Order: sequence, then C-alpha cells, then structure tokens
Amino acid sequence: MAISLPTSLITKFNEGIDAIIELVKVPCVLSYTPKITSCPNCYIDPNTGKSNSRHKSGGPIPFATSSICPYCNGLGQIQVNVDETVYLCVYFSPKDFKKLAPNIEVPAGAMLTKGYMSDYPKIQKAIELSVHSNTEGITNFRYKRFKEVIPSGFKSDRYFLQFWERA
Repeated sequence: MAISLPTSLITKFNEGIDAIIELVKVPCVLSYTPKITSCPNCYIDPNTGKSNSRHKSGGPIPFATSSICPYCNGLGQIQVNVDETVYLCVYFSPKDFKKLAPNIEVPAGAMLTKGYMSDYPKIQKAIELSVHSNTEGITNFRYKRFKEVIPSGFKSDRYFLQFWERA
C-alpha cells in the first residue's frame, strides 16, 4: 500500500537535506582522462606527427634549432590534465557509512560522498577524486569509484551516495 505524502512535506525534507549539504560540503577535485594537444612550443613534422625540432615563435621555452623541444621532449604533443571541482559531503568513518548504506561492505580506507544527482554525470566520468582539506598537514588523498551509485531522496532521486577507495 502506497502512502501519499503532502508535497509541502517533501519540499521541507529536501530543503533540510540541502541545508545540511551546504553546511558540511567540501571541495573535491575530479580528475578526468587527460587531453592530448599539440605542443605550443614547436612545429610538428606532418610526416611523423612529432616535433620537427624548430621552436615556434612565441612558444614558452626557447630552444636551439635541431635540438629536442624541452616542452614536449620531441613528441610534438603534450598531455593536459583536466580537473573540475565539485562540492560534496564526505564521510570517512565506517560508522557513518552504516547509517547511510547499512548493507554494504567497504575496504579499509574507503570513504563515502553524498551530493546532488545533477553532479553525478561528472562523478561518473571522473577517473579519480581528491578531497581538498583546509587542515594544515592533511594530505589530499586520491580515490577511485568503488561500487555503483546509490540514488537517494524522498520520493525522487535528488541525491546520490558514492563509495570511493584509495587509488
């Protein structure tokens, strides 16, 4: 038997969860697959696709003609890291996991994040996540997704839970 709840109650519930997320969220940097781009420092040989050992005017690191480009090491291309910051609630304590997802086994050092479902496509594309701590001396560990997303919410999947393990 389905229970019908007033829309105003659901709205108040969502407002309460939103307020909690806004109070305790922390910046988390998502790392995506690096992009390969042409070296901005040298010209590319069209036959080999590699550097032709000539400095490009205005390039960041001058070098002598016929020597190896110091920017791309003669490859003619560079890897550019692609990162994005999202704000999530982060739980490091297994006792907190049990409150939110009671039947899930997690490895030591795992963590749980909670966020808005609108951010989940970004989480899904990410290779890694690092939690940025404002506490001096705390290392920003890297994590990779562990388990599938757990949709969360009251009458709608407005939020998600995602487990992470140390990378």
